[in-house]
Amino acid sequence: MSHKGLGWSRIRDSFDLTIETVTLTTYGVSSTSVKGRMKTIDESLRKIRDHLATIANDIG
Repeated sequence: MSHKGLGWSRIRDSFDLTIETVTLTTYGVSSTSVKGRMKTIDESLRKIRDHLATIANDIG
């Protein structure tokens, strides 16, 4: 999303789109909100899981 602010400045923001967008139900999730933090934790844990699986396959 981009918006021209006062003067020459342009304000930009990006966010994930979900199926709720298609059904016209949208909401923003801040990375500092509970939902935003849970998403960040989930993504981190998935990456750790994938890396550990790779290490286990290399060892075993």
